[in-house]
Amino acid sequence: MESTINGNNIRISDAMDKGISAGENSKINIKNVIINNSLIGVAVKDLSKVLLDNVDFYKNSVAIDVYRKNWRYKKEGEINLNNFKFSDNVLDISTINLNALKFDTNNLNIIKK
Repeated sequence: MESTINGNNIRISDAMDKGISAGENSKINIKNVIINNSLIGVAVKDLSKVLLDNVDFYKNSVAIDVYRKNWRYKKEGEINLNNFKFSDNVLDISTINLNALKFDTNNLNIIKK
């Protein structure tokens, strides 16, 4: 809740729920990230801002999920990716608002809820 997290060289594998969960106005900035074989790679909720640089999502059920969960927050969060790769995910991105995606989404498997 309203956290600020900076990280480098993170590998998340086999998360049964969420690899990274950003909620309630959190700020997350991570460089060099690999997320694989997880239910949800990154969940971005409730005005949170996530910046991932040099990130690889592979073999996740949903690589990125962006939504509003808590009624106290007026909108979902947003995510910005630099130098990213998606491969073999069931779904690359699920979102309620395509404007929450602050990166080039061409050629990705996206569903708008």
